[in-house]
Amino acid sequence: MKAGVSLILAGYENIDKTDEEIEKEYCNAVSKRKKYRDICKYASDKDSSIVFKLVSAGVEDRNDRLVIEAQYAHDKKAVFWSPAPGQVVNHI
Repeated sequence: MKAGVSLILAGYENIDKTDEEIEKEYCNAVSKRKKYRDICKYASDKDSSIVFKLVSAGVEDRNDRLVIEAQYAHDKKAVFWSPAPGQVVNHI
């Protein structure tokens, strides 16, 4: 959660930067910086807030958490979620 909050703050700092400016400034984690910039732009354009939701607690297994998160994102029609709609998540 802490990483997500710091990336959201960075997204607002980068909201007016182009892809090229982000690539030049952040050699590592470029895709994350672009993703969170786009999330912040979307929220700003819609004049809305970014909301973090805790969708499960006490689930130790990573695959179980991904299934719960995917179902929640699908049910709530999440705009930003990784993987994005149409991408496939393989669960073992």
